[in-house]
Amino acid sequence: MKRFLWRFLTSTLAFLCLTLRAELPPPEKITWLINDAPPFFITQGQHKLTGICDVTLSALQQALPNIQHEELILPHTRIGKYLDEGQHACFPCMIKRAHATDRATYSDGTVVYPPHVLVLAPQIENKAGITGKAVISLTQLLTDNELIFARHGGRQFGPLLDQVLSQLSDKSEQLILRNEGKSTTSVLRLLQIQRADFTIEYPAIVNFFNTTEQQNLKQVLIAENQHQPVVGAVGCATHADDNFALRALTSINGALRDIVVKPEYQHSVSRWFTSNQQYQQWYQELVVKH
Repeated sequence: MKRFLWRFLTSTLAFLCLTLRAELPPPEKITWLINDAPPFFITQGQHKLTGICDVTLSALQQALPNIQHEELILPHTRIGKYLDEGQHACFPCMIKRAHATDRATYSDGTVVYPPHVLVLAPQIENKAGITGKAVISLTQLLTDNELIFARHGGRQFGPLLDQVLSQLSDKSEQLILRNEGKSTTSVLRLLQIQRADFTIEYPAIVNFFNTTEQQNLKQVLIAENQHQPVVGAVGCATHADDNFALRALTSINGALRDIVVKPEYQHSVSRWFTSNQQYQQWYQELVVKH
């Protein structure tokens, strides 16, 4: 009897929550925050508006014609402040979290980012222990005193890799950039001109750099994280008044259910990835089915 009553109560509560959400009107307007960070957003040049997050934003705007859409291009640090201030704004290019934060409340998944990879400068591709390997340990490279690791100061790569970096930071020679300008390509340029030997990056950023700069920087899977893809999401300001985040995300999630299953969306959003069988499996499991 108690088990039946508990199931009844939880089912009723879930139904009431869904009903309340369904009755919430959509917001009149969403301010979409954008930053110039290819290949997530591409704001100029030959590949303009083909960025990963450009594709998601365009699909959502087309699917939600009853909402007024405004776009605002800001530096990345200003985007965080805008959300923290509780503006009626959403950023369509966030990493999905299981729970809301003080900054943002998250939508359902929009895309899967393949795990970070090691990017090798040309001068070390033929180094013993590296040549021909499809998977390399980050620990191995960081403990090689002949190699220089480059990264932006404060850049994080997820719990697994960040733990390796924190444990070995005193044992490796590192070139840390403090200037955040053109942050998606500046470290890769250091490899290109042979000032550094390797870095960690998303495959999409390396693919974009190789395409637009006519380069061929080599990518190698990282042993410590090769099975850890990352799910992207829309984030809306948690502390915006008038239930903005809940209202906006109810509409956004409703639209995403139809968007993410469309073959044309899947093709466009994965343009800068290597869309292989494993990627398709991740996308189906973590975005479509989830």
